[in-house]
Amino acid sequence: MKTDRVLYELFLLLIYSCSMIKPGQTNQAGSMPIFEGSETTNLTAHIGSTAILSCKIRNNENKNPVSWIRLRDWHILTTDQSTFTNDERFHVIHQPQTSDWTLAIKFITKRDEGVYVCQVEYS
Repeated sequence: MKTDRVLYELFLLLIYSCSMIKPGQTNQAGSMPIFEGSETTNLTAHIGSTAILSCKIRNNENKNPVSWIRLRDWHILTTDQSTFTNDERFHVIHQPQTSDWTLAIKFITKRDEGVYVCQVEYS
């Protein structure tokens, strides 16, 4: 009997957005971090593939912590280079001296569907 490949025809909608803690305040340098690009992005990924969620932050001179949060359960997945989940499919990618903070989710499943937020904390 032939194996049904329906799994590869399914898609996953991931919506991710960028937000900042304590909006309206400025950091010690007098300017606050700024997100580049759209505040909300819809991403469609094939089941079993890797989803790449990109977040670009300018003016983060104080190196304020950047986190990825899954809103379904308010789980903080990553902060800076640290990962706070036992699920090894989640990985943050950031090269020093760049503004890119990318969340990679390997082997996407239907359960990964939802809203993910890139957030920078500043005071």
